[in-house]
Amino acid sequence: MPDISKYKYIYILTDDTWEDLLVNKQSNECRYRLVTFHIGKDARGRLLNKRQFYWSVPKGAKINTKKFVREVARQLLKFYGATYKEKELFLCGDGAGWIKITAQELKSNYVLDYFHLSQYIHKAFNKKCHLHPNYRNLFDILTTEIKTEILNGDVAKVITFLSDFKKITEYSDEFKIDSEHYNKLIRYLKNQQKGIESYRHKGYIGSCSEAMISHSIKAYMGYGAKIYKYESFNVILDLAMAKTNGLDPLKVLKDNIIAYHEQEIKYYRQNIWKWYKHWKKDY
Repeated sequence: MPDISKYKYIYILTDDTWEDLLVNKQSNECRYRLVTFHIGKDARGRLLNKRQFYWSVPKGAKINTKKFVREVARQLLKFYGATYKEKELFLCGDGAGWIKITAQELKSNYVLDYFHLSQYIHKAFNKKCHLHPNYRNLFDILTTEIKTEILNGDVAKVITFLSDFKKITEYSDEFKIDSEHYNKLIRYLKNQQKGIESYRHKGYIGSCSEAMISHSIKAYMGYGAKIYKYESFNVILDLAMAKTNGLDPLKVLKDNIIAYHEQEIKYYRQNIWKWYKHWKKDY
């Protein structure tokens, strides 16, 4: 385990997912909120000091944001000690309201997960709508330039460019864009400007909150191919995350069994002479 005192930042990745599980023998869409902590990446891109916990509720129930914030703070204290308050926090997510509130309450930098932004970009510049090679090449160039500016955190420059480019296409009969998705991209950039500007921070190393959801929850559901009881699936996640958090449940169980048998043997050895004396006296 790396020495946490040498690291300046703690990264918090969080996202929601909904899974179909059996509640009272009926299929029910349950909500799972996953939180992953780490302090950086190694040379191979693996998360250092990775720790996880989740929050689940059946369909119809809500997750109280204030309680969630308190739980995140409690888990930070549990995994990293009181020194976590001395670190700079990065909260990464998809831009939902509860994520922004959590970042504000924890006094953390809010970072928008680029995966969600890239979806808006690809929908706005859908090459399939234009079969002409020149148009498709232009879309490739535009997409690359926009991504470059966004990753530099210059959101205002991108919004200005997109607005001007839209005006140019209005006068072209051949070159058309998907206005609905194009306008959605501009609105999304404006609403998530703070989270995108965090890309410029020297501590930014990317976000993989969507990947964590996929590997840590969806994979155990077979990506929709399996179905479990709600309680049973929670036990599966508990065991998986216990191992992620440095606890091997099977090893603990094995050690407990061995310790129990060692106590039995010790008791037997301590009392075997007494039993023998009583047996000899009786016979």
